[in-house]
Order: sequence, then structure tokens, then C-alpha cells
Amino acid sequence: MIVMKFGGTSVQNADAMQQVIAIVAERKGRTPLVVASACAGVTNQLVELEELALTQRRKDIASSIAALRVRHHDICKDLISQQEQQTSVHSNIDELCDELERLCEGITLLKECTPRSRAILLSFGERLSNEILSAGFISAGHNAVLVDARSVLRTDSIFEQATAQMRDVTSLAEQYFLPHLRVGNIVCTQGFIGSNSKGQTTVLGRGGSDLSAAIFGAALHAEEIQIWTDVSGVFTADPRVAPDARTVPEMSFEEAGELAYFGAKVLHPDTVRPAVEKCIPVRVLNTFKPENIGTLLTPNVDQTSLGIRSVTMKKGCVLLRFRFKPMVEKMAALERIYVTLFKYAIQVFSSEGAERHYSIVVAQSSVLSAVIADIQSVAECSHTQVSIVCAAGANLVVHAYTPDKTLLPQIAAAIQPFGAYSVQQSANSMALLIVLPETASNEAVRAIHSLIV
Repeated sequence: MIVMKFGGTSVQNADAMQQVIAIVAERKGRTPLVVASACAGVTNQLVELEELALTQRRKDIASSIAALRVRHHDICKDLISQQEQQTSVHSNIDELCDELERLCEGITLLKECTPRSRAILLSFGERLSNEILSAGFISAGHNAVLVDARSVLRTDSIFEQATAQMRDVTSLAEQYFLPHLRVGNIVCTQGFIGSNSKGQTTVLGRGGSDLSAAIFGAALHAEEIQIWTDVSGVFTADPRVAPDARTVPEMSFEEAGELAYFGAKVLHPDTVRPAVEKCIPVRVLNTFKPENIGTLLTPNVDQTSLGIRSVTMKKGCVLLRFRFKPMVEKMAALERIYVTLFKYAIQVFSSEGAERHYSIVVAQSSVLSAVIADIQSVAECSHTQVSIVCAAGANLVVHAYTPDKTLLPQIAAAIQPFGAYSVQQSANSMALLIVLPETASNEAVRAIHSLIV
């Protein structure tokens, strides 16, 4: 049994949904559970609807919901050929849009949108797209059933950032999903949404469809979770920066996490944490190029082929350099620095220290001047706009420092022209971090990428 999650671009229109149906049909023998997001852009429209309701712009609300209604009707009309089935789906779309109108009117009248109301509001995208997609499977001649995710994904009552109650989810998945899967039906369900013990709608937070897929996969002990999107897996670099970038066939969850933390647009392990904990492999695939093998994320990868697997960069960083003032104890100064960074919610990416000096790379922020002002009593501070280039790979640091290897000298030679401020190793030995001027980051990525074999 596999879980196949399709993102917003994969269900953005009838052509994309037809592609999804074909992809799933080819894998019917693996007993697929299909988890689908809202059509691309719809969740953003729903977020905007809240603002329109709070500001009592009824005409704009009506126009926005009318556009949603027409878009989903058009997708249905283009995807489903049978008139009777088309009429039924049109009716379901209208019911959902009418419910959405009533909810917006309530928010408008109260001039308030509670977390519970916001969760319901955000649920409409997935509910609309899955009405159409599940009917599309039936129209194409497949035995398919739509199971409301809210009947299975039991959560707590933190309505907008809900946490799954895995024991309940496992029991409910066996009750609502397994009977259909056992008889060979394609099961469609929504990502992102769930419900608490009172049956009230909750959502998992933006990007929650990946998490939904992982939760269902963990509950059903899936052999694999597939994340279908509009890119062919994890690349050796951003193709827009390094045109010769290629797909990485296999990568550990830890490597993917390191790349995501340092700027790569890849699946972050936290979004599929239940799968990681159950050691269920996750494959990232391209809906529009299904022939590509994509990237398989697993707990561990082959350690015999060591070296750089991928390189990414995080722009918009600031290098803060501190020189502790005389008579100020080092530990007292460090405490003041980190308490201040916490106070202003400044994200720290890397740090280095010496006897009376300390440097930190942090995220750019409008309050950095206030941070520096708060710290100036214990340390002088200078700041420089920088980027972090991250070269990641399994046991990369161990490999780089092995005496008979040449990786570290090669990296040093590659970045020599760019005036790097520092080269550090990550705490998990998965990456080398190069801090350098932001203007040089693209060229540095290309230079390091050329070392990937």
C-alpha cells in the first residue's frame, strides 16, 4: 500500500487532474491512497476572503467566491464527460460555495474571525478539489471513493496548527480507509484538514498536505509515501543558479533537512515527521514528468559514495561580529547576546568564537539595529550583509578531512576568488557552511557545484 500526495499545481486544472488520474491508475496494483491539496492559488484566495470579510467588503467577497465557483465548475466540466455525474459534482460545488458564503457573512457581521472559523474557511480548498478529483477517477472508469479526511485525521483543538492524535488516527484509518483499499478501490482524501474529538474542523498549518500524507502513511504502515509536485525531486543545486544541476536519486532525511534549513526548496523532514519516525521511505516525484525517478528520502543512504551531494544557499543573512569590552566576562557577554537575540526572535544560522571575539550569522531583520543597541554595553558590534552557501552530503565533513581525500582543498580553491569570511562544519557532520558576501553567492554555488561527481 502506498500514499500518493498531489500538491496544488498537480490539481490546478482539468489537464493536471487528468495527469494525476493516469499516474495513479498505473500504480493501482500498489493499493494507492490519494491525498490531494487545494487547486493552486485557492488557499491564498481563502486567506484574502477573511480580510475582505473583516473589512466588510461584501461586493469583493461575492466576486471572489463567484470566481472560485466558476473555476471549479470549469474544471469539473472539462474533466468529467458524463452529464449526470457532472451535474452531481456541480451541485456539490455549489453547496460548498454556498456554505463558504454563509461563513463569510458571519465573519462580516461579527467583524471577527476566530481560529475555529478560520480553520473552516481554509478547509474549502481541499474539499472543493477532492470533490472533482474523486469524480474524475470514476469518470475514467476506476472504482474510487472520497473519504472525508476529517473523519480520520483526529487532532487536538489547536484549530490552525493542529497536532494529530496518532492512536486515534490509526484506529480511524483502519475503520474508514482500509475496507475500501482491501477491495481495490482508489481512495481519495483531503490533505491539510482534520477534526478534533467534537468533530470541529481543524487544519495542520500551511504545507500540511505533506504532513497529512505522512500521518496516513504511518497509520497504515505504508510501504512508501510519494510526494508528487512540479519538480523532479531534490536537485544538486537550484537549476536557476546552476543550469547543469541534476536530480539526486537518493538522500537521507537528515541531509534533506540540512539543505532545507539553508535555503533549498526541498521537502523538509519535519513536514513528513511521522514517516521519518516509522522509517517509511518518501519519494519526491514530478507530476508533469512522471518518467523521472525523482528523489528517494530514507533514514540512511549508501555511505560508500561520499562527497558533496547537493549545494544550496541562504541569502538575506547578516554577519554580526562582536568584540567583548574590557572587564566584561566572556560568558556574561554571550548570555547578553543570546538573550537579546531571543528577545527579538532573531534566527541564528551559525556561530564562531575566539577569546574576546564572537561572530554569528543571523537572518536579516528590521530590528537588528535595536539588537545591536541592546548588546553594545557588553560588546562592540559590526555587521555585514552575507549569504551562507551550504555543501551537503552523507558524512561530508568526515570525508572532507580524510587525509587521502582532496575535497577540502578543492572547496577552498573553488571559493578562493569570492572573499569568504569563514568555512564551518555543521554540528551533524552533514555539511560545510561557507559564509561569504551576498553578491558572490551565485558564483560560489556554481563553483562548488562543479565539484560534484
